[in-house]
Amino acid sequence: MIDFRDIQNSAGLVRKFGRNPDIDTGTDPEDVWEFGGLYTFPDNSGEQMYISSSSGSDTETIHIEGLDSNFNRKTVNIQLSGQTKTLIPDGIFSRVFRVYTVSDTALLGDVYVYTDSAVSSGVPDTASTVKAVVSPENQQTLMSIYTIPAGYHGWIVEIYGICSKVSGVTNPAADMKLMIREYNKVLRTQYTCEFTDTLYKDDFSIPLILPEKTDILWRAQTVKDNNTTINAGFSLLLKRC
Repeated sequence: MIDFRDIQNSAGLVRKFGRNPDIDTGTDPEDVWEFGGLYTFPDNSGEQMYISSSSGSDTETIHIEGLDSNFNRKTVNIQLSGQTKTLIPDGIFSRVFRVYTVSDTALLGDVYVYTDSAVSSGVPDTASTVKAVVSPENQQTLMSIYTIPAGYHGWIVEIYGICSKVSGVTNPAADMKLMIREYNKVLRTQYTCEFTDTLYKDDFSIPLILPEKTDILWRAQTVKDNNTTINAGFSLLLKRC
């Protein structure tokens, strides 16, 4: 359980939650983010990001959170130009992990943040270039993906998730992995469990302590049936090194 004294002595509590609305037996494994499929992280040295919407009517201001080329925390606000591919000023990011609208009107289309790609009606043609997507239903990203900023350790104190009930399946299930990648290393499985239609939750009495620049994500390794929905998240404390 989280001790209040830990929160007082930390640089902040980070809560990441995500959703993958449609995983099939022929498409697994998939990571838990709304765009679906396996997530491709930007280059560690940073890449220029672009933004566009699938709706030509969207001109809202979008807030982007992530890390710069040195893995320091970075935020940028930019106004959409509908379906037009727009270069994000000061838009070199090594990681992008949260995007949402800060305008007083709701988005009408899906908003994409991506590295350089041709687009069709505002949608990137190359799926691997997409780093974040915001749906009009949610007005912000749902991605259970995070990277610990430079100068901090991350203490994972809680994980949770649930698998949707699929039509015709009595006991829906998904084999899940919490994946960790330390800087310039490979993704490794650091926790395994099975999600069903009952909430799964684990409060770490001993936090999983991770070094700076470590990537974290939830992955559905296998699902029991098609059209499976996974909701998953984790909470961590940031502690200065």
